[in-house]
Amino acid sequence: MKKEEIKDILGENELRFANVSFFEVNELMRYAKVNLKMDSVSLDYYYEIDINELCESNIPIEMVNAMKDRGWCMSEDGETIILFLNI
Repeated sequence: MKKEEIKDILGENELRFANVSFFEVNELMRYAKVNLKMDSVSLDYYYEIDINELCESNIPIEMVNAMKDRGWCMSEDGETIILFLNI
């Protein structure tokens, strides 16, 4: 899948908090490394995936569409995909 295709799908999503199951994260880890991080200002936890790594993995378009439905969005710089965790 090309970077522009992923950006077209996830680029319109707005930043929001969501719940994500371990199963969902595990499924994504088949295609790319999923990093758990903390925002240094708000102290909120979020998952982050490098978009280039995801593109090289041949992730199915159906999975990217499911990510959109779950609340994943593009970072401000367009280089990562993020999902803030509703804890």
